[in-house]
Amino acid sequence: MVTDTTKATSDTEPPTIDAQTRPLLEEVETMKVTVQDHLTGLKTLGTKLKGIQREHKSSNKEIHTIRQTLKGLQSMKL
Repeated sequence: MVTDTTKATSDTEPPTIDAQTRPLLEEVETMKVTVQDHLTGLKTLGTKLKGIQREHKSSNKEIHTIRQTLKGLQSMKL
């Protein structure tokens, strides 16, 4: 019969739970910051788009008013 005389002795201890989870928690924090940055960017973009929409609506109203005025002027007899 052969017996195993080697022992699994190691100078390093297995990593603790804290050591294992710390990098993961740091990664989660990094991801949260990235998501928050993107959310801020989306909010800024939304604000700009709303401003463009308001300008477009205002321009359309002005164009409509000008067209109505032109129609009225064209229908006048000299």
